[in-house]
Amino acid sequence: MATKLNKSTPPDNHSLADFECFGPVATEDTKFSGCHLADLGCFKQDEGVDSNKYYHIAAVKSTKTSRWYAYFEWGRTRPDGRPDKPSFQFTECSSEQEAMTICEKQFHEKNTKRGVWEKIGSKDRYIPRTKKDGSTEDLYVVRPTATRLVGLPGAEKIANDDAKGVAAMAKAVAAKTNGGSAVKKTATPKRVVDPSTAKLFRDLLGGAVAYTKSVMSGGSGKATIPTQQAIDEGRELLQDALGRVAIIGDDHNTQINDRTLKLLTAQLYGRIPKAKPLGQAESVWILSSNNILVWQQDLDAFETALQADDMKIEREESTVDVMQGIPADVAALDVRSGVGEWLAKWLPTCKTDRNNLRGCKIQIHNVWKVDRHGDAAKFRTVQQQVLAEMPKSWNNERPSHQIKTRPDLSAMEQDLFWNTNTGLTIHGTRSVN
Repeated sequence: MATKLNKSTPPDNHSLADFECFGPVATEDTKFSGCHLADLGCFKQDEGVDSNKYYHIAAVKSTKTSRWYAYFEWGRTRPDGRPDKPSFQFTECSSEQEAMTICEKQFHEKNTKRGVWEKIGSKDRYIPRTKKDGSTEDLYVVRPTATRLVGLPGAEKIANDDAKGVAAMAKAVAAKTNGGSAVKKTATPKRVVDPSTAKLFRDLLGGAVAYTKSVMSGGSGKATIPTQQAIDEGRELLQDALGRVAIIGDDHNTQINDRTLKLLTAQLYGRIPKAKPLGQAESVWILSSNNILVWQQDLDAFETALQADDMKIEREESTVDVMQGIPADVAALDVRSGVGEWLAKWLPTCKTDRNNLRGCKIQIHNVWKVDRHGDAAKFRTVQQQVLAEMPKSWNNERPSHQIKTRPDLSAMEQDLFWNTNTGLTIHGTRSVN
């Protein structure tokens, strides 16, 4: 017989650290059967409600008494992913199965019974059910997370199958058994990169992690990183939001009042716990032409942070392939000799009144050569097509600061680049950034 304990009170002689948590983790709306844990999120900013809440459900086991409990935790999603003083409640159970049954019932109360499937944008999505009075339910959608700041301390160790992104999914496949024997994974050769390039990518990955923590945590230094599944779904939601904006136009008031954009916004914030201060206007948070691009860039950063977390970039350099999964060859060039020296001297001569950083002198500290896999062949094909179409006589109008003899090209490439008017150009970040 299950017994509910007082709210925010652990069982007698227990601390919150005295419980073991388990997977599997719920990863889809309306589906909890067989799971031990679920993370849910609820975003709502209409009908006079401003909510950005979470609900955590887990079937847990005492490490002291081996008794099973259903554990619920809830509160607003604060900048660090949970409130300062979360509310929680234990229910003591007679068995693991009873704890799982109680957790499943609570999952359905918060998720299954409050939503309805409807085609929103490009696919069927789980949206809040409309009540008889015309208002909508406070629907908690499933929030797949790779790192977790809510729940008992033991829950931080429990992750979804795709929690660490592509690399961990490959490991999971490799770990599946065949007749009792583990399937051996063919090792991917570690790419050899020069020390400057290794440091560059460590800095870039570290920056992505720091940015993710800043965005997701509101500057608190902690972050709940979404899984690859959540990131991919987030991109689908943004693409649908862009399509909707193309239909209804750029008028911000129209976007704020659009039902589809409201539903897409609630889905995105429900699944990805991005920090959201309470009390800010709906116009700040609705997916609109003003913030969709920002969200796209955030998701890119979250994915990089997810992969960096999987690579454990804090480990020794010799044990980590910092170029893991990057479809390009990158090499540092010496700015004191060869092509690197030439570029370091050429680039500062290409300033114009518009890009001279208001009189500041451009100083070259490092130069890298980047070859994205497949780009060179595609580029060469287009150059050959252009060459065949070029008239024998043309006005020879070329981009500024071009030279025919380029030390970064072979003799054949120099002729091809010059005859097709392929220029060496610059794109830079604005000085105000």
